[in-house]
Amino acid sequence: MRAAVLLMTDVVGSTRLWAAEHEAMNEAMARHHEIVHSLVAAHGGSRPVDQGEGDAVFAAFTSATAGLACAADVQRALLGQRWSTSVPLSVRIALHVGEVEERSGNLFGDPVNRCARLRGLAAGGQTLVSSALYELVRDRLPKGVELVDLGEHRLKDLARPERVWQLSGVGLDGPFPPLAALDGVRHNLPVQTSTFIGREQDFADLVALVRSSRLVTLTGFGGMGKTRLALQAAAALADGSLGDVWFVDLAAVEDPALVPARVAEVLGLRGGAGQPADALVAALQDSPAVLLLDNLEQVLGCAAFVADLLARAPAVRVLATSREPLHVRGERQVPVPPLRLSAGDVSSESLSTEAVRLFVDRAVSVRPDFVLDDVTAPAVVAVCARLDGLPLALELAAARLNVLTVDKLLVRLDSALSVLTGGARDMPERHRTLRATIAWSYDALSRDEQLLLSRLSVFDGSAAMEMLEDVCGDGLDVLDVVGSLVDKSLVRRADVDGEPRFSLLVSIRQFAAEQLDPTATRGLRDRYADHVARTLNSFKIAASSAYPHRHAWVSRELVHIRFALSHVRVVGSVVDFADLVVALDDTFFHRGLVAEALALAEEALGRVDESKAPLAPERLTTLLVAAAVPRSFLGLPQSDAPRRAIEAARKCSDRGVAAETLANVMSYAARSAEEARALIAELDRALDTLDDTSMIFNDRDNTVALVLRYVDPPTALDAALRMASPIFGPVKASAVLLDRGEWRRALEVLERADQTALTGQPNPTWASRIAASRARALAHAGRLVEARAAAEETVAIETSIGVPPLLGGIVLTEVEWRADDAAGAVRVSDDVLSRCAPDTLSSQGVVRLLWRRAVALAAVGRHAEAADLLPNARDVFAASELYGPRELLGVLVARAGEVADVDPARAAELLASVHAHRGNWVLPFAMDARLDQLLKRLPIHHGAVPHPTEAW
Repeated sequence: MRAAVLLMTDVVGSTRLWAAEHEAMNEAMARHHEIVHSLVAAHGGSRPVDQGEGDAVFAAFTSATAGLACAADVQRALLGQRWSTSVPLSVRIALHVGEVEERSGNLFGDPVNRCARLRGLAAGGQTLVSSALYELVRDRLPKGVELVDLGEHRLKDLARPERVWQLSGVGLDGPFPPLAALDGVRHNLPVQTSTFIGREQDFADLVALVRSSRLVTLTGFGGMGKTRLALQAAAALADGSLGDVWFVDLAAVEDPALVPARVAEVLGLRGGAGQPADALVAALQDSPAVLLLDNLEQVLGCAAFVADLLARAPAVRVLATSREPLHVRGERQVPVPPLRLSAGDVSSESLSTEAVRLFVDRAVSVRPDFVLDDVTAPAVVAVCARLDGLPLALELAAARLNVLTVDKLLVRLDSALSVLTGGARDMPERHRTLRATIAWSYDALSRDEQLLLSRLSVFDGSAAMEMLEDVCGDGLDVLDVVGSLVDKSLVRRADVDGEPRFSLLVSIRQFAAEQLDPTATRGLRDRYADHVARTLNSFKIAASSAYPHRHAWVSRELVHIRFALSHVRVVGSVVDFADLVVALDDTFFHRGLVAEALALAEEALGRVDESKAPLAPERLTTLLVAAAVPRSFLGLPQSDAPRRAIEAARKCSDRGVAAETLANVMSYAARSAEEARALIAELDRALDTLDDTSMIFNDRDNTVALVLRYVDPPTALDAALRMASPIFGPVKASAVLLDRGEWRRALEVLERADQTALTGQPNPTWASRIAASRARALAHAGRLVEARAAAEETVAIETSIGVPPLLGGIVLTEVEWRADDAAGAVRVSDDVLSRCAPDTLSSQGVVRLLWRRAVALAAVGRHAEAADLLPNARDVFAASELYGPRELLGVLVARAGEVADVDPARAAELLASVHAHRGNWVLPFAMDARLDQLLKRLPIHHGAVPHPTEAW
């Protein structure tokens, strides 16, 4: 290691200049490098071999004054140049000093990173200086310059701000805007309220290691400070060089199979037809990112997932914390030792050790009047030695200073340690010491406090007071006891949406769990799962006005719901598991977790089918509906669940359930107009047996509007207009009206729906349908700017709930087409298709987009790419009598246009089929206009014509 004065430059706005003025920029940068390199050499500086590439220069000096003088001369020389570019080059510079490591002519270490972060704050023409360098030059500034204090600013550092100084003087004074915000790197790193103390070298080494290795695992016992060290390193890495940085807390996850879902949740990836691991790969394979996976020790079985993610997403790096390494190829293990201790004597050196500094810092936070002086120093050093320098032990002990002096704390620790030294003989001493520290805190509690602390260990993640009281309240005043445990720093409190929630540190949770016998643990976990199930069932029977509260509860308690599912899956019966999945109702679906909802429903069905469990028809129908709806939403091929649901509904004694089931799955089960009408008649017979059926009658009209939209538009429209819902009815009615070309009336209906779309409606898919319908209507009315905005709103809503924006993509493609921008239509379709999972590419939604893409490709001359898309679309739509005719006719018109010049007779035959069967609705994708053009060119025979499914 050696001290070095570091200088870094960067040309502001160079990317735009390179793109717009490449030749001029070549000439300008050659002159820039000539000036900067010569001035670095003139001031005795050197340049590392492989750093400062492109538009930046990196230099090192042995003299702080020389480095500062060089920066001033560079800025003045550049300011006086006549540049070949349309605007002068503007360079920002930063100077910092610190100890760096030199290897093979290059410099490494945290000072290099900190200098780069400081440079990122500067504006063009501005030179910034760190406080460390300022202290070296404040009394010997180069002639003609001074340093202006700009105050403290937070760099990519979780807690430590940097006082920044600006180089000032003739030709150096700007004016400059306020210091720039930090680089626009996405991250979710929590701001730390306590200081990061010690481990300076560990920190620098870890940052360098993550930059050079793709998988680094910090190992060590709980409470060693792995998470704090990893977070500090992650903050240093959030400088843009390695992409986004995401912190994934896995402390509440015990099932390795749930790790991909947890990571996807943190990254905001929800829904989609594929598995969470596939969604992560799709999102990250070309996007640089650092994933900080914290507390992996209880889910080491996820090692295969981590290895697979690194293999399939080459731009990703993983920094993990765990008690044990993952043992996968390429892993770099970094053991985290205790904080450095002294030899036990009270000297200036011992009082500056990491352990003492941490203890004193935490002691002051508990007792602001605490000071390290001649009286307290011996006991402080002894406490740190007794606790073996373990961070968590030091913090727990320091918390006791709210009621003890440091001398009495030492006495109690000595007494406790002489007793609480259990554990295996081959366990490291520091592990038994941490156990003793937690055990001492536990033994100092009252009986009720001990009992509640041990019971709290069953919870996965933080829990609200209502859950704590229901699960742990047997014989305890939970409210009072939790408050006492929070005061003693054994339970953590955090407010979420204004509601207090409570949790345990991992180490304390594990110790507390050991205080429960297996019978007690099983009973608590049963009550825990039962609380989740009862709450979910209470929402099912609540009024629809409670839906927003239900969805908010599910969002907050997702970790507990997943625990309940895992617990019942293992210890409950097949019926218990099925009942819990049924209790979920549509909560996962409307939260965007569509694929997870489908997997749960199909798992429960599989268990029921395999065991022949006696599931009541009412429960079985609900489970089958839960398996049918997500498949349609994800664009997956439908299973036999809809038909099985109808068969089970016919056996239900509860005719309300039977009617609701028919309404929910009829559109998936009916394969022809005749079958749809028969099922509607069956639904009406079920409704005739009911008294209060307003909601189910509304479902009836919804179903009729859906299944008869193309085969009987007038009846579908009447049903839609009868619907009581101010949202569902207008959306369904507008769809039929748009099919018939009644744009003005459709817009009027949708305007009424828009007034209520944002007032508590819990299902964003309906908001997307409103926006999409408005886009279609506005496009047909020629109001393309408004149409494009509505289509883009549809895309945004679908994206926000984690599903491929197929509906938005379809209407946006149509808007671009109507705007005579075929290339834009191709771009939109390409973008949407890139977000679709491979197993959705045969769905009708995707095929609707694909054949529009084919027409747009042909329009821009890419005929070879378009050639295979229309036949596939023909096959998909021809297979569905109920939903395919309108799209099929549009495909036939596109095909007729393709062959009109080379085979006019064939084109005429296709057009005759379309003309004979187009009915009373408008063809999709502006194909009516294309049809009229072709009919003027090609005479058609109005006699016997082939059916559209046979005309191709």
